[in-house]
Amino acid sequence: RAVPLPSTGDEFIMHFVRRSGFGLGVSTYFAQRYDATGAAVWTAPVQVSTKTTGFAYFAEPVRDGAGGYFVAFNTGNPANANLGDVYVQHVSAAGTLWNPEGSEVLTGTATARFEGKLQYVAAQNKLYATVNATNSSQSDSGIFFQSLDPTTGNRLLANTGVQVMNVSSLYYAAQALRDTGTGLIVVYTENTTALQRRLVSTKVDYAGNPFAFPTGSGIISLSNVASEKLDYTVTPYASDQLVIVWSDRRSGGGVYAQSLNDNGQLGVLGTRPAAPARALTLLPNPGAAPTLQLAAARPGTVLVRDVTGRVVHQQPLAPGLPTTVQAPQLA
Repeated sequence: RAVPLPSTGDEFIMHFVRRSGFGLGVSTYFAQRYDATGAAVWTAPVQVSTKTTGFAYFAEPVRDGAGGYFVAFNTGNPANANLGDVYVQHVSAAGTLWNPEGSEVLTGTATARFEGKLQYVAAQNKLYATVNATNSSQSDSGIFFQSLDPTTGNRLLANTGVQVMNVSSLYYAAQALRDTGTGLIVVYTENTTALQRRLVSTKVDYAGNPFAFPTGSGIISLSNVASEKLDYTVTPYASDQLVIVWSDRRSGGGVYAQSLNDNGQLGVLGTRPAAPARALTLLPNPGAAPTLQLAAARPGTVLVRDVTGRVVHQQPLAPGLPTTVQAPQLA
């Protein structure tokens, strides 16, 4: 379960699990920093937390922007060993921690907690987390929100967090938390059966309050199809959109994607700035035997293809010099 994270320069930190046996309570997180040659930087691996983690939990560390990282992990509730809980830890570029255990995201024994999702927002200088909270039998699930001080790990909202989705038999489960610059989008699932689910999103502000999209709705459906969905990946917010990708076992199985912009619109792809135009002339146009003239910024090759895509002419381009292409196929 190793996860490499870029640190500073050409160095990186490897986050990994050390297992001391079989069964519960035997997996512990560690980290080591490596230089560009692959040599260990720290004298010994740093134990990320004295808390153990579940044998089937795969952590998703997020970078802190200063060569270190934050990580959330499933573990046990300190007040009731029969309840699951979520802790967060910070590992700095120097290998220092908030404290030996990390920070409990939510406190109390009213719920069991699992699968914390993190988003560090440098502009707010805060770490945000969603936690899936269930009843004691784990038959119902909801989503709660918390904000943490990135320097100390102290909780900044109520100890029990802010409810985003109530604990329900629809089994709401957060799959990603992403900052858009105006708030945080929570991508989550809701179950229709034990295996089939829909994919949905909502938005909260930086205090966890509901933040309606311009359409007036606080809930945007990303996939209405009730199917077995797994393995969610959500990109960072860029080009005015998120892209959500997942595996889906409808119709025999496949990989599906959906885009979502900050206005709650689906399928609206962002655009990049246009590339500067380059001088390109075709003379005469139209004509029976035209000549193409162009200048290239770097070495390359001009390829002329017919309507089937077959290359019918090619010639090299010299950077900075005008090139004339004369080929009967240009007509």
